[in-house]
Amino acid sequence: MGYPDSSSGFHSDYQKIWSAISAIAVNVASTDQTLTQPSRGIYIGGAGNLVCRLAGDTSDVTFTGLVAGTVYPFSIISVTKANTTITNSTLLF
Repeated sequence: MGYPDSSSGFHSDYQKIWSAISAIAVNVASTDQTLTQPSRGIYIGGAGNLVCRLAGDTSDVTFTGLVAGTVYPFSIISVTKANTTITNSTLLF
């Protein structure tokens, strides 16, 4: 399986993900977060693990070893405080 090219529509979808129009800070230090709409991505300020629920899923998933200074294109609908160790992170919408 090769990488998608511009004829597949990949570039336009990729651009939609990264052209977020706003952002809110995610504070996982004090409580779980439930969102009213799915995010387009998350910026990880401090490395660690993220326990969250993705749009369309019915259970949480754990992403381990997320790298600081990276934007991940996760469509998140909730963040669970327990076992989440990332810091200074921002959800993008």
